[in-house]
Amino acid sequence: MIQRIQTVYLFLSFLLMGGYFISPVANFTNNDGSVFEMNAFSLQNASDTTQAAIFDNFPIAILAGIIAAIFFVTIFLYKKRALQSRLCILNMLLVSGHAGLVYFYFSLGESKLDATDSGLGMVNLVLPVVLILTYIAHKRIRLDEALVKSYDRIR
Repeated sequence: MIQRIQTVYLFLSFLLMGGYFISPVANFTNNDGSVFEMNAFSLQNASDTTQAAIFDNFPIAILAGIIAAIFFVTIFLYKKRALQSRLCILNMLLVSGHAGLVYFYFSLGESKLDATDSGLGMVNLVLPVVLILTYIAHKRIRLDEALVKSYDRIR
């Protein structure tokens, strides 16, 4: 299992998707100079965390958790390469949808706060990396499947 390079790619993707739970997704500054931070769960004032959240964005956290869980399960399906390959394709679609969901909540936060300065966090730069790693893992899984089929033909 560990000797296969796609396991490393899938594990790195799992770790990168787990980063959504510990780092901010976006930062906003409105006209008053107040700074707001959007994490995977809500948008709230960064300086006064006792205030209620402006809005909850649990779908970002739920989808990131589902994607990370599928990555984790996919790592241990090394004996079922066809299923592993299909789960990689599913995860690539989910990661693309996750990027769209993050953009939706980012633009919603901008409009709700009338933000003068806003920016996505570093965690959003990992989405293309996750897509690339998943694609490479998918390709390596298909190569393994072709290798096993060629050995079966030799027998």
